[in-house]
Amino acid sequence: MAERFFRFPVCCPVGDVGVSQSDVEFFEFTAPVSGLIHSIQFYCQAIAAAASVVVKKNAAAITPAVTPAAKTVSKVAPTDPFVNEGDAITVHATTDAAGSFTALTVTVIIKQQEAVSTI
Repeated sequence: MAERFFRFPVCCPVGDVGVSQSDVEFFEFTAPVSGLIHSIQFYCQAIAAAASVVVKKNAAAITPAVTPAAKTVSKVAPTDPFVNEGDAITVHATTDAAGSFTALTVTVIIKQQEAVSTI
């Protein structure tokens, strides 16, 4: 038996995040398959003052607080990469009194492994 991998990128278009947010959920999706979270990518057009974003699985953080640089893709490996179909994946943002994100997008790439017959 050989194995093949399928990657499922899930784009989370958070959008703009205003000032004075404290661990506010801005996006949620249900994992479409069981597998491993291969990587999590963060991107924003602009960031002001103190602002960070965290990705959670079933309410437990799987990334540290990330402050992406504007117009640059930042990649983070999850602390707990295992995901089951149906797990809730959420994106949370925190900003201070002057902090904000413009056009924040988070992409979660899930890798599914499948055994394939080579007959």
